[in-house]
Formats: sequence, structure tokens, C-alpha cells
Amino acid sequence: MTFRDPVTGANTEYSVSHRLDAERRALHITLHYRPIPTRGKRAGRGHRISLCHRRLHPDEVAALVRRAGLKIVHVTSGAGTTEGRGRSRRDDAVLSRGSMKPHVVCHMMISLDGRIHPSRWTESPDGDRKAWTTVYEDVHGKLAGDAWLVGRVTMAEMSKGTPHPPANPGGVTRPHHFARRDAGSFAIAFDRDGKLHFRQADIGGDHVVVLLGPGVSDAHLAELAGDGISYVVAPDDAMDARPLLELLGRELGIKRLLVEGGGNVNGSLLQAGVVDELSLLIAPALDGARGITGLVEVPAATGLKGKLRLHLASSAALAHGVVHLRYMVEPT
Repeated sequence: MTFRDPVTGANTEYSVSHRLDAERRALHITLHYRPIPTRGKRAGRGHRISLCHRRLHPDEVAALVRRAGLKIVHVTSGAGTTEGRGRSRRDDAVLSRGSMKPHVVCHMMISLDGRIHPSRWTESPDGDRKAWTTVYEDVHGKLAGDAWLVGRVTMAEMSKGTPHPPANPGGVTRPHHFARRDAGSFAIAFDRDGKLHFRQADIGGDHVVVLLGPGVSDAHLAELAGDGISYVVAPDDAMDARPLLELLGRELGIKRLLVEGGGNVNGSLLQAGVVDELSLLIAPALDGARGITGLVEVPAATGLKGKLRLHLASSAALAHGVVHLRYMVEPT
């Protein structure tokens, strides 16, 4: 990140690196900052501040900076790691450029046995589906995402459109078309084969963006563009999540993305190593049926073993018997 010094007016480079201490359940945070060179002026000496704070989320560090009266003018990178004095100019360039991938929070409501379809769950005297949905939406709002992402099946329940390709598609734009870059909030869906159709260009006021596979027809792209919908066509069938999310961060300014299922989408993003945090709301209910998609589904027989580690960040009892667990996701 960069901020403008409130006294001198100079732009200063700022970054945060952090290390989780699982044994002590503490977060060690280091803030790195140094003046950004301007034309005719050399960069000043870099500085480093280290501190240890228990149960402090890295996003809260940025909030503390804002409360201190510093104005954030541009985000160039997320949390990174540096070695302070031994850093080279090449390292500085990488730090300044950074990754534009949004901070990704997988936010889900599940039963006690990890299932994600409330219509199948047992009842509870503590609350019902409507009450639990209210709790879910309340936490969704507090997580303050500027975009949310779901899979094709979940989005189809909201899009409710039918095929209506234009009679004369004409020229279409690949690999991406952004109908509204200034929407402020976005509803994103994976749709590899182009099966989703929409009645309008937003879902609840959030502008629709569709992530498509390379085999999608020009007619379908023309339909989406004609409906005022944004899209991104992946370069290959792998549809690697990281470059797609980095593109959305760079082009649309998305900084905080809430992933909200289903299980296959959650699994693929966790497997790809792009999820930073899990936000799980556990309802006082059970499903119990066999063969039902759960919170996370991956095709590999080994599952996610060896792919990541989870660190409990917080737990809280909410209304209607719901428990909220937040985990930080650490790559192995």
C-alpha cells in the first residue's frame, strides 16, 4: 500500500508482513515503510516496526493505520514478506507492483455435519431456515466484501434467464468485456460451458461478471454483452483461479471477495491456494444423507491433505443457535 504523510504530504510505501504463531495463538506483525522517490529526489531510508498482537487480523492493521490519520491513496500489494535492510532494488520493484488478487474469504453456512443445503436439514427450537438466513446475511454485510462469487448451479437459482442469443452476433471481444468498471459491487459466477442466462445485468444491485471457459461460443458472449453483463474468458480449460482473480482485482478494483459456494467452487479455490480465510456459520441442524455435496469437494482422492493449514482466528455464539468460526488459511 501507499499512504500520504499528513504532515509532509509525501507519498510513502507501506506494507505488512505477518507470521502466525500457532503454539502461542499470536500474530506477529511487521510494518515496513519508506518514502517513495520522486523525480530528482532519492528514496529515503526504509523503516520497520515489529509488534505482536493476539487474534489481530491483518486487515485490522490497515484499519489501525487509517485511524492514525494516514490516508490510503492506492493499494499496490497485500501482506508480503521482506528482510528489511538487505532488500535490493529489484525486491522493492516487486513489492511495489505486488499481486492484485483480492483478499478471499470463503463464507458459508453449514449444518453440524458440513452440508450446505438448508432445505434438507433437521429442525431446531433455536431457530429456523429464515432466522439462520438472516444471521448469514448479517455476517455477510459485516465482512464488507465488494464482490461475491458462486458456482454455476448456485447462480442459476438467481439468474433465472433463458437463452436469447442475438440474431446477428457481430464482433465480440475476447478475452474479456467489462460493461461496468465502476459498479462498486459485483456478483461473480464460474460458468465454464456458458450455460447461464440472465434477465438483467445485476443480482440485487451487484453487477454480474461471468468467468467462462475458452470453448464458449461467440453467440453466448454477444448475448451477455447485449444484456450489459461483464465476462472473462479463461485462456485454457484449466481456468486457473489466481490469474482470473488478479485480473478482476486489477480491472475492477475488487479488494475483498466473498466466496459463497457451492462445494466444488470452494474446493477448487482452496486447492488453488487463493483462499485467505474461512468464515463458517454452523447451524444447530443435521443433514445425514449420503452422497450429498458438502462444504468442500475436490476430485483428488487425497482431498486437501498437504495443501493447506487452518488457524482458528475467532469463535462466537450468535443468535438462533448459530456458531461463527473464522479460520485463517495458511499454505503449506
